[in-house]
Amino acid sequence: FFTYFKASTAQDLSAGINYCAKYTQTSAATSEAKDWTATIEWIAMPTATHDDVEAAIKTTTFADLFDSETCKYDKSGAGADGVCPTAGFTSVNTGGYGCECLKVKPGKEALAGTLEKRRYAGYLGCTTEFRKWEGITYDSKNKKIYTALSGVERGMEDNMKNGVADTQYDLGGSNHLKMKHNKCGCVMEMEINDDFLAIKAKMLVCGVPNVDPATKDIDSCVITGIASPDNVAMIGELDQLIIG
Repeated sequence: FFTYFKASTAQDLSAGINYCAKYTQTSAATSEAKDWTATIEWIAMPTATHDDVEAAIKTTTFADLFDSETCKYDKSGAGADGVCPTAGFTSVNTGGYGCECLKVKPGKEALAGTLEKRRYAGYLGCTTEFRKWEGITYDSKNKKIYTALSGVERGMEDNMKNGVADTQYDLGGSNHLKMKHNKCGCVMEMEINDDFLAIKAKMLVCGVPNVDPATKDIDSCVITGIASPDNVAMIGELDQLIIG
């Protein structure tokens, strides 16, 4: 998931506010990853100070921050609906845990939003479905951010895993991202406004899965394009983006 931190005082990172990004897909659901577009809004998260975290981090447990209960979900999908049994609980699906039902404990919002940042981002309705999000770089001339996604998989699909129906990565979550599976990955471009906030996103380029029977077992992606991008770097003087 994507966040930014705004310090309360310039050049002092000991206190401030974290914000998480909510992506609203503007391209058609289940379209090819290369055609994906979205708008971005930022949601403020309760944020603990450095001193608060330092005092709590050695002894605070998950159970100190959240009440939790079993989501109405099983991996077989039988009878699963992702609904929390008890009013006041919020379902999230933040990657690696499946559907969870959570309720933050009173007075623990700031610590929960800091120590369990990904879960709390999902709790607030931010987008947590990105997978294999790798390097990032900034183009100051054109006010763009470029970032590598090594694969478009699982939560980035629409209730699928590698193109096969599977609800475990979306059930109970926001399901903001609905792209077709692309194991070869993409580089995402984000437009930055005058406040240095990302406001729009699209895929700049994506790899192409190799379907040629003669070569696909050797090269899983078409060799004339990118494959599982990991790092990106902008050379501003040359106005060139390097993808590695």
